[in-house]
This record gives sequence, structure tokens and C-alpha cells, in this order.
Amino acid sequence: MDSIKLNKKSEILFFVKIIIPIFLTIALFISTIYFVFIPKFAENSINHKREKIKELTESAASILMISEQAVRDGAITKKVAKEQAVAFIKGLRYGPEGKDYFWITDTQPKMIMHPYNPELNNQNVSNFVDRQGKQMFMEFVSVAKNQGAGYVDYFWQWKDDATKIVPKLSYVQYFEPWDWVLGTGVYIEDVKQEIQKLTSKLIKISLAIITLIVLILAYVTKQSHKIEQKRRAAELALLAAKERELGETKAKYEILTNNINIGVFRTTLDKKGEFLEANPVAIKMFGFNSKEELFKTNTMILFHSAQERKAFLKKLLNKGEAKNELVLLKNKLGGSRVISVYAVLVKDENGSPKYCDGIVEDITEQKFLDQDKERLISELQTALLQNKRYSASKLIHRIQTAVAPEEIFNIKTRLHSWIKALINVGADPNSIAELVTSITDFSSSKFIDFAINKLGTPPTRFAFIALGSQGRNEQTLKTDQDNAIIFEDIDEKKQNEVREYFLALAHMVCGWLDKAGYPFCNGEVMAKNQKWCQPLATWKDYFKKWVTEAGPDELMEVNIFFDFRYIYGKEELANDLRSYLNSILKDKASFYNHLTKNCLHYKPPIGFFGNIVVESAEEHKESFSIKKAMTPISDFVRIYALNNGVSSTNTIDRLAALNNLEAINEKDYQEICYAFNYLINVKLKHQADLIKEGKELDNYITPKTLTKVEQKILKEIFSQITNFQKKLSFDFTGKA
Repeated sequence: MDSIKLNKKSEILFFVKIIIPIFLTIALFISTIYFVFIPKFAENSINHKREKIKELTESAASILMISEQAVRDGAITKKVAKEQAVAFIKGLRYGPEGKDYFWITDTQPKMIMHPYNPELNNQNVSNFVDRQGKQMFMEFVSVAKNQGAGYVDYFWQWKDDATKIVPKLSYVQYFEPWDWVLGTGVYIEDVKQEIQKLTSKLIKISLAIITLIVLILAYVTKQSHKIEQKRRAAELALLAAKERELGETKAKYEILTNNINIGVFRTTLDKKGEFLEANPVAIKMFGFNSKEELFKTNTMILFHSAQERKAFLKKLLNKGEAKNELVLLKNKLGGSRVISVYAVLVKDENGSPKYCDGIVEDITEQKFLDQDKERLISELQTALLQNKRYSASKLIHRIQTAVAPEEIFNIKTRLHSWIKALINVGADPNSIAELVTSITDFSSSKFIDFAINKLGTPPTRFAFIALGSQGRNEQTLKTDQDNAIIFEDIDEKKQNEVREYFLALAHMVCGWLDKAGYPFCNGEVMAKNQKWCQPLATWKDYFKKWVTEAGPDELMEVNIFFDFRYIYGKEELANDLRSYLNSILKDKASFYNHLTKNCLHYKPPIGFFGNIVVESAEEHKESFSIKKAMTPISDFVRIYALNNGVSSTNTIDRLAALNNLEAINEKDYQEICYAFNYLINVKLKHQADLIKEGKELDNYITPKTLTKVEQKILKEIFSQITNFQKKLSFDFTGKA
């Protein structure tokens, strides 16, 4: 009867110690999911949408700023700039279905552009109200003019469906130079659906995790329960043995201990601590093959030091027992196991300590299971990490209003999220490259202003020019600096003094550009190099020599100079040099022959059997250089542009001019434009992905990371580049 009561009590204690904590942990996890993570997730989702429409509006506003700058520079009229900006923004779309859009009004308010309601264009919308009576367009103007930018909530039609009216939240921004209000919005219903969808997914994942944890914990609990039952069985056996004075009847003792799976032993309590008895399980657990081998040793095998054994004996003598003492037991072969020791003090008739009876249990597996259980519980409590957010900056405005070079140094890193936003809304890749280049142009110009403030007024007129990808308006996020200075022809006696001024200016500007994320050119093609800081006459001599005397190797080193573009100073100097270059390029067969051979030197990464050829070197193994793959197109277009007197430097602009001149037929024009835009888009996306992953920027694409469709398009483009090179070779060398 007492044994039954003891078993029931032990079952209850086991339930309290093991089962209840497990269920409390699961309940805590479920409560955390429903009452903490899901509400927090919903809040973050709404905030993310708000931040997204803000970033997109700021990105679109930067397009207006670029157009306004072109007006200030005299490149185009304000009317043309507005028309181009409206056309560009009208075509921008984003969102999962590509139906989210931007709209523009003035401050009357009159609708300038609405892509889905063209009947509103040029109409006064001041009295336009939603179903709750809010004059939303008046609210847009009020928020934009008073705050510069802000959020407005109202009711509007669902995307392009005029029959469905739903709540909407918009972000509007005031563009003061044109007195325009630009905005875009997010549908609250859309946000709720997204939250419900993601919440459902989160719940499914959580249930899967809980199910897995329950199964693992069930297994751990089952194993623990088995061990607990064995331990209780051993305790009962030991108590029964004590009651019947099992130690005096050796045969009965062995019958009992030899038929259980728990180690049982008896030792003396003197300093020697000799083993008196041990069942086969204990002998094996201690690492011996027979009872005789065990009896030759002593109880010190259970302890790391004499001090530990002394503390154990003191506890045993004071309390009469030592429960669940954990010991790391090392066997003869060098291995180790974790065992649990339960010992009872046995006294003689006089009440004096006689010997120690004990049981040992191998809990190595249980120990590992307990560690796994703790790790899993810890993972449950730290699941679902917080989301990261980023925000775009008004980059151009920051550059123009900077009062020190240091304020511009981190602009390029902030450019990354801006470019990613433009890619997401499907902006034209060539336009993105032009916008990236414009940031470099604005930075360069502002650095020149700072340098002039430090050095004083320039001693003569000059022009700061950009070369290479910046000169072509085709920069991406991975680029260095290529630039030069042309200064006015002056008296030879003053040339050194004048050159010293411009070299000092160039050293400042190039140094600041380097700190701003535009590394020095490895080939030293920079204005701070005296060779590339020269008067106009010297530059004319350079180009004359390159056109009439240079061989293929020298031209390969200087071909980026033929893409020069004015950035700062007196544009007449750059125009004068371009006119001179065009005048000496006629009937220079050998010059074009050398340029063509250099272009043919770059082989598209396509193999004989139509496979993409990748690098074998360890650094960029299984990848190809997108920059090298694009070089033949830039070279091809440059050669035809120079041969036909086209002054534009941008590849797409050059192609358009060549098509108008009928130097390139319509089919070739369309194919080359598509190929170039596709490759620059792949390049931009690759670099954006590297930024997202926190990796160093490069121009190496791994084909295995692309979809089969993307790989197929690349193969077709690379094959077409080979055909373009054959045409170039035939036109300028006479060989196909």
C-alpha cells in the first residue's frame, strides 16, 4: 500500500517538474506570437508601407530636380523639362501588379497628370471630395505647402477600377521651383490583406515549429519518465534490500542487482574506499570487464580529486544519503560519460556507519537531450527577429546645400536605397545610370566650388571634364573616377604658375571624390596627374597624335578620353576641343582600324556550344565579368559615332543619332539598345543584391544564380554581340 502511495506521489512530482514547465513554455510561445509578434508585425508592415511611399515620392521628386537643373544649365527649356518629367513619371509603376502610380497637381489645385483618370488632367480639382466629404486635393496642397511633405488619408478608387472606392493613404511632396505637388499612395485594404496573408503564413510556421518542439519534448519527456521509473525501481530495491538486510544474504543481493538495468554497488567508508559488491551494469559502467578488476581499485574513480570524495562522504554521513550527484566518469579507453550517483549510508546495530550502498545511472544521453531541450526553448523565446528599415535621402539637395566637403562623403552610400527604389518601380536602366552619374557630377561640381573657395579665383578660364563611364552618363554603383582639366591657352611664361593652381585644385577635388566613394583611378587618369591638366592647345596635340600616330596598344589605354564630357567651368573650352576632334577624324582609316581591333579583343563570354563561359580563377570562379561583356557594345557604338561626327557621349544617345543618320539600320538599332539596357539592368540588380547581402561590390555575375530565362536572354545577347563585332570588322577592316 505504501509503495502504491509512493508511486502516485512520484508521478505527481514528475508531472510538476517536467510536464507543466513544457506546457507553460508552449503557452508562453503561443501568447507571444498572438499578443506581441503579430501586433508588432502589423505595426511594422504599416510603417514599412508609409516609408516606402515616402521613399518612392522622394525618388520621383529627384527626377523633377534633375530636369530643373537641366533648365538652369540651359540644356533645355522649362516647358520641355516639364513635359519630359511628366512623361517619365506618368510611366512609373510599382507594386505586385504594377498598377500603383504617381500623380501631379499644381497648388490651385489643377491636375497636371493622373495616369488612370486622364479626364481630370488640366481640370481644377479643388472641389473634388471623397465620400466622407474631404476635399483631398485641397488637403494635399495644404500639407505639401505648409510642411513641405506629409501624409493624407482619404477615399479613392481601387487602382484602375473606378467602380471600387476604398480607403487610401498618400504621401505628397511640394516641388517649389514649378509650384507642383507630387504624390503616390497605398491602399489600406491592400495593406490589411497583406498583413492577413503574412499573419496566416506566420501562424502556420509557428504551428509547425510548435508541433516539432512538442514531438521533441514528448520524446525527451518519455525518456526522462523511463529513467525516473528506473531510478524509483532502484530506490525501492535498495530500500527493500536494506529492510531485509540484503547485505547479509549475498546470494539474494546478487539475484536482485543482476536483473535490473541500473548499476548497484557497495563500498567501505574508510580512507581506502574499497568496492565490496557491484552488479554487472555497474562494473561495465565503471569501465571494467570483471568484478575482480573493479575490486583492485577504489572509489576515487568516481571523483576528480580527494577533496570531492571528502565532500561527498561528509554529505553522506551528515544526511544519511546523497541524491543525484552528477559525476563525469572517465574510463580506461579515455572516453567519458555522465553518471548520476545515489548513495545511502548503512549502519550497524549500534548505529555506527558500516558501509555505503549506492546506485549509478548513465545519463549521458539524457544530458544531451536536456541540453537540446534548453536550446530549443531558448530559440522559441528569441524567434521572429525585428525587421530592418531604411530611408532614402534627398541626395541632390544635400549636395547643393552642403557647406563642407565632409557632408558629401557619405552621399554615395545613401544612394544605394534610392537606386533600389528606382529599380523596384521599373525605371529605365539607362535613365538610372544617368541619375547615378548626375550624383557624381553634382558632387564633383560642389567639390570644385569648395576648392575655389580655399584657393581663390582661378587665374584663367578652365573646364573640368569627365571621362569613361561618367563621361558617357553610364555609371553604376561600382565605379572609380576618371577626369581631367582643360585650361585656356595663355602666355608660356605663366603656364607653370597657372598649372600649379589647377593641380592644387585637382588634388583637393580628386581626394574628396575618393573619400566620397569614388576611388582613385588605378591608371592615374585624373586631373591631379599633371599629364591630364593641360592647356587647350596641348589637348589638341594629344588628340591629333592619338588619331594620326598611335597604335592599338596606346589607343586601348586612352579610348576613354574620346568619351569626355563637360562638368564644370567654361563649356566653350570642351566644345572647342570636341569640334577640333571631329574635324581631324575624317578619312583616318588606320585609326578606325586600330580601334576596331581593340574592340574585337574583347570576346563575349559565350562558348562554341552556346554556353556562358565563366572564370576559372579562384577569386571569381564560376562567374563572368558583366563589365567586360558590355565593353564591346560601348566600343562598337563609340567607333561609329566618331566616324559619323556624333558629339554625344552616352551610348543610347549615340545609337539614336546614328539611327537618324542611317549609319545603323532600325533593326540593329533596336537590338543593340535592348542588349545594352538589359546588360546594364543585370549589372545594377547584381550590385543592389550585393548591397542587400552586405557584400563588397563587384561586376561578376554567377550564371547559376540566374533563372533559365535570364540565362537564355544573356546567351542570345552575347551571340548578337559577336555578330555586331563581325559587322564592325567588315566595315572598318574589310574582314568579317
